[in-house]
Amino acid sequence: ILTGHTATNDWAGDVSLIKTDAAGNITWTQIYGGAIGLSDKGYSVRQTSDGGYVISGTTETYGAGGDDVYVIKTNSLGTILWTRTIGTSGTIEAGREIQQTSDGGYIVAGYTDGLGAGFYDVYLIKLDNTGSVTWSKTYGGSSYDFVYTVQQTADNGYILGGTTDSY
Repeated sequence: ILTGHTATNDWAGDVSLIKTDAAGNITWTQIYGGAIGLSDKGYSVRQTSDGGYVISGTTETYGAGGDDVYVIKTNSLGTILWTRTIGTSGTIEAGREIQQTSDGGYIVAGYTDGLGAGFYDVYLIKLDNTGSVTWSKTYGGSSYDFVYTVQQTADNGYILGGTTDSY
């Protein structure tokens, strides 16, 4: 399973989800997005315990405005079951990675330039199994702080990997 985005000459595009067989042949493709001229991107996809998929990325089309975290839950054929956007108007938020958690919900790791202490901060979002936000946290200092990967730990916490210019 692959996610990414289609692209046009003005960097706009839509989230793409591509399923291949074991030989790499495309089984099916789904495209998710909205308005022409706006950008919707998929950064991470994981298969879920029900055989479907969950995607995290960013959207300019939906949400509060600017770039917002975009989460898409699909069935096994890529048909949308639900979507969520998380963000604030006029700022940039992105979901760089998503994982299903042991409680059947999801953890999204990304970044925000509107909710933390610095220019860009780590943004960690816990969703329940319907995509509703359970909690969110920001981490960072006065400069750039990004997270690119998240994993649930044995004690039901989370470990993050990324970069920092603040520390």
